[in-house]
Amino acid sequence: MGSPCEVWLHGASPDLLSETGRWAEAEALRLEHKYSRYRDDSLIGRINARAGSGSRTPLDEESMQLFAYADHCYDLSGGVFDLTSGSLRALWHVGRETIPSDQEVALALRHVGWPSVEWRTGELRLPNRNMAIDLGGVVKEYAADTIIEGCLSRGVRSGLVNLGGDIRCMGEHPEGGPWPISVKHPFETGALAKLLLDHKAIASSGGYERFIDIDGKRFTHIIDPRTGWPVDGLAAVSVVADQAIVAGSLATIGMLLGVEGLDFLNESGADWIAVDQAGQIHGAIISN
Repeated sequence: MGSPCEVWLHGASPDLLSETGRWAEAEALRLEHKYSRYRDDSLIGRINARAGSGSRTPLDEESMQLFAYADHCYDLSGGVFDLTSGSLRALWHVGRETIPSDQEVALALRHVGWPSVEWRTGELRLPNRNMAIDLGGVVKEYAADTIIEGCLSRGVRSGLVNLGGDIRCMGEHPEGGPWPISVKHPFETGALAKLLLDHKAIASSGGYERFIDIDGKRFTHIIDPRTGWPVDGLAAVSVVADQAIVAGSLATIGMLLGVEGLDFLNESGADWIAVDQAGQIHGAIISN
């Protein structure tokens, strides 16, 4: 998953907790192995390796559902939630020492465009050899949901899954009551918000921890596929929803839209909080 992960389970027999904990770890590893863009033997690795060729990669039902959800997010976001932004990520890579030229950005943008991807027949093909798909904005959140739902089906009713800051919880904290969750402030020491959640998920998106520095200026890893440039409108967005995959996609779209993302988040119906680059706080997250 490329980040620290943890699963907390309680409220059942030691044997059931142990068995369920082992299953939860295996499930996280299964999804990481299946969808990581860093593995040549993953589904994403095979898809990207065949980009521009005539080869099509078969998709199982789980993958079809994930791509269908990503397609929905593309439409919902007006095209900024785009799985094919890999060429832009490669352009703004860690270790880069110069700002890309307009020509470099324009060239990278030629390889971005989710609508050109063929996938609805159950077989996926990238039409351009320089295209690359990344499900990183969906899979961790999906894994958190899958693990919690699997725990519930196995009879464990209380717990928390935290996959790199994408969190979903169920039932009560071991000390009773809801789970205490802190939202990190992007610019200050301490919490932006402190919540008490049960049977909810929270996910955050921001560029204050992952960035590159060029000539003393920070550029976030979150890149707008419309312009080819890292976003600079908002510093962080956190969203609370019933499912982690929904919270995560809403937070990511909010970040990608920049200042326009505030209106988008307002219209989403979810609880959210955001901080802009000037440090101003927008929205409010309400504990359930």
